Amino acid sequence: MKIGLFICDCGKNISGVIDNNKLIDHFREYPDVHVIGDQYLCAELGLTKITSEIKEHEIDRVVIAACSFKLHGFLFRKTIEKAGINRYLISFANIREQNSWVHDDSPEKATT
Repeated sequence: MKIGLFICDCGKNISGVIDNNKLIDHFREYPDVHVIGDQYLCAELGLTKITSEIKEHEIDRVVIAACSFKLHGFLFRKTIEKAGINRYLISFANIREQNSWVHDDSPEKATT
């Protein structure tokens, strides 16, 4: 099993508070996890990147660390399905509304 962890900056909505580079460095240590950061995963270039990374690295499970599932869940499910992964083999970590917005005055807490 190979997990693709896609971490979104959401412009500065997320990366203005959370140190995404620290997250990327941390999760690169995990075996069978391929970590990818992007400025806007929900944009056309971000979605294309997700598809190409899935195919290139033979990813068969996906975690999206970005905004809420309610906002873009359908879009990401559709994208991984186009890349050949069952649309339900995806998890979402809402690091925007449930982390960076909550801890906007404490970037260190938001990152750890």
